[in-house]
Amino acid sequence: MGSQNTICVPLKYATFEEVVNAARKAEKEGASVVEIWLDSLPFTYGKSRRDQKLLDELFGLIDLPIVCVNKGEGECGMFGGTESDRANLLCKAALAGVDYLDIGICTDEKLIEELKNTIEENGGVTRLVVSYHNFIGTPSFEDLKEVVRKSIALGADVVKVATMAKDDSDNDTIFKVLDFISGEGKKGIGVCMGDCGTRSRLDGCDNGSLWTYAAL
Repeated sequence: MGSQNTICVPLKYATFEEVVNAARKAEKEGASVVEIWLDSLPFTYGKSRRDQKLLDELFGLIDLPIVCVNKGEGECGMFGGTESDRANLLCKAALAGVDYLDIGICTDEKLIEELKNTIEENGGVTRLVVSYHNFIGTPSFEDLKEVVRKSIALGADVVKVATMAKDDSDNDTIFKVLDFISGEGKKGIGVCMGDCGTRSRLDGCDNGSLWTYAAL
């Protein structure tokens, strides 16, 4: 994993022990951030404090900064419950002091507002990442500018744009988007998926991306 980039390692495991072990391995291999997929873990989504306690304990066992996602099936995740329950677990992650929460741009605006309020009530220690994913292709720069503007309007501290690259020029589009995000006074994460998107993942941080992604 040796690189001058700031590396974020996604952790998608079925048990808390596996997540902690993987986070420690990622740190040893040079990762700067880990992304925990909450939807893969056995939370109850109930009214008891069990889930809150589990999150408190989990975060206390990991030294690296943490991003939490809780993705539904439409985002290639495993969560199959209500949108309210999905957002509620993210709110609990904010109460546990997680560093970043990543929420999709298509999430109901009322639920995003609930997340923002929870973050504020907890002292603002968590940064909100509003993310846009396109698994089919890379829209035009003008279209992606509108994505960025919407993300900022929703309250993003960090704007994430991830698209599927069909050719090498799509990497340059993402770099332009990162420059636009910076010009709007926000931090950005930009990445192209697929074989044609390798350049965006290798050179993203040099072009303004807060971090890039790598697997263990």
